[in-house]
Amino acid sequence: MPVVEKEYDTHLRRTGKSPAAMGEDHVSITMRFVKLRGRRSSPADPVIYEDGGDIVADEAIWVDFCTIKQKRHESYYKQQIAAYLSTMGVPEFYHPRVFETLFEELEAAESPDPPVVMAIFEVDLQIGAPTYGSISNRGIGKCET
Repeated sequence: MPVVEKEYDTHLRRTGKSPAAMGEDHVSITMRFVKLRGRRSSPADPVIYEDGGDIVADEAIWVDFCTIKQKRHESYYKQQIAAYLSTMGVPEFYHPRVFETLFEELEAAESPDPPVVMAIFEVDLQIGAPTYGSISNRGIGKCET
């Protein structure tokens, strides 16, 4: 009988143009929570994804670019972003990984453009399920806007 586990992953990319109404010193951050289903025959096998996933929640925020890059303001922004993530349904134990991904990117960024698009994936993964048939192997590394 297959065992079902949950796996989480976060992917971030910078793409597009900032909204015209946004100030030039602000960065746009879009967070998407996506649920996928997948399977693998054993823990060592690659995951076979059953579908393209469902976007459960989608939040976009604007923050002051210079301020969010300052370490002394990091805890404030983490609290604000944590509130959004909780509302979206992202489990609290996974928030630190989201913060790490986001703040690493912003720390290295030299300008607020292009906007940040971050996808948080939750995969319901069946282990021990047969992987034959017409199911294609699609990576979760793509974040479409």
